[in-house]
Amino acid sequence: MKYVITAEEMKRTETEFIRRTGYPSLLLMEHAAQAVAEETRRHAENAVFFCGPGNNGGDGYAAARLFAQAGGRAEVWALSDPEALRGDALTNARLCAALGVPVKRWTKETPLPQGCGAIVDAMFGMGLSRPLEGAYADAARRINAAGLPVVAVDMPSGTAELSVRADVTVTFHKMKLQHALFPGRENAGRVVVTDIGIPEDGAGFSVLEEGDVPALLPPRLRNAHKGTCGHALLIAGSRGMAGAAALCANAAMRAGAGLCTLLAAEETIPVLQQLAPCATCLPRESTPPEEALRGKAAFAAGPGLGRSAETARILTALCAEKLIPAVWDADALNWLSEQPQRLGENAVITPHPGEAARLLGCGTREITADPIAAAQALSEKFGCTALLKGAATVIVCGEKRALNLSGTPGLATGGSGDVLTGVIAGAQESARRKNAASARCLPRTLRRRSA
Repeated sequence: MKYVITAEEMKRTETEFIRRTGYPSLLLMEHAAQAVAEETRRHAENAVFFCGPGNNGGDGYAAARLFAQAGGRAEVWALSDPEALRGDALTNARLCAALGVPVKRWTKETPLPQGCGAIVDAMFGMGLSRPLEGAYADAARRINAAGLPVVAVDMPSGTAELSVRADVTVTFHKMKLQHALFPGRENAGRVVVTDIGIPEDGAGFSVLEEGDVPALLPPRLRNAHKGTCGHALLIAGSRGMAGAAALCANAAMRAGAGLCTLLAAEETIPVLQQLAPCATCLPRESTPPEEALRGKAAFAAGPGLGRSAETARILTALCAEKLIPAVWDADALNWLSEQPQRLGENAVITPHPGEAARLLGCGTREITADPIAAAQALSEKFGCTALLKGAATVIVCGEKRALNLSGTPGLATGGSGDVLTGVIAGAQESARRKNAASARCLPRTLRRRSA
């Protein structure tokens, strides 16, 4: 498991670490710069360092010095007067000059040194909240047009309007939200997280790594059978949308559901029995939702469901069920946008940005501009886990926050969301068994307290 934090959280963490331990901030900058210098040497033996007016610039000055001391040819292009720097940044600017590293004030006419093989962007990093202007904007354009490998310090300098485009970004202690979300993710290239001496504290947005998955999905007993692996109910499918229900059902079965039942429009059942032959089907026109829910480990509602009066009746009945794990997607979310309900802690909603905008009564641009705030608002409004889909999926459940960074453009096709809904519903029994196994491992006194 790795963790992603905001720039503000990083600043607080660093300040508190220095206050608590007395660790010199100059040494933290030295560790950061060493990582930048080492990464730059992987690309070239001759590099130019664009250095800005703050601590990010200080990292750049220190990295240029260390790069030169390791045998590279370094040249600093200063975007501001080095003597106007303060604190650790000023110390490193003076060290550069004292050790003979060339420091030049950059202008648009400054030519790249002969043989230059890489550029280091140490202008602003995380510290910029306004668009690049003047010499800084010109420098970003120059870096992007140079055709050389670009190493960014902490974060490529810039905003959505104009940003340096890096091949690799070296950041410190933990990955930051700007690396995970767009447009920063597009501009950061490969992100290298380096240890600068601050201990890991497990704070921030959790991000699953490949090795974490087996621990979350325990192996089945060797004598397991379909009746012991959970029965998922899917309320999905309508005329012209049977494919959504079939995709959802097949995904639930492949994700681990021992049994799967589709509560579907009667006219779609012949098609569904061909597209999802391992699922059983019930006609929703004549099957009360309460009856269909009996004995189920989880239910999912929405894929291809339609927006009829019958749909509204069924979804109203499902809202009363708070104990069974539930997934709400697609047309179930459209209904929720018109009839907001508190769904309870066992439920998860899975909107894409357009659906999230309808649920929150705002524009899609507001959702994509701040998906973190949107996911938190969704979780609070509907009293459940909110999974806001996107290239970087944001998951919020109360104080718990997570990111899924595995999204690819290959998922940009109809039906991906229906598959996700089925996967979540199908995995519920595995999650329940994992939690039950964990509880059995606790001492009896702790189990009594948790109960």
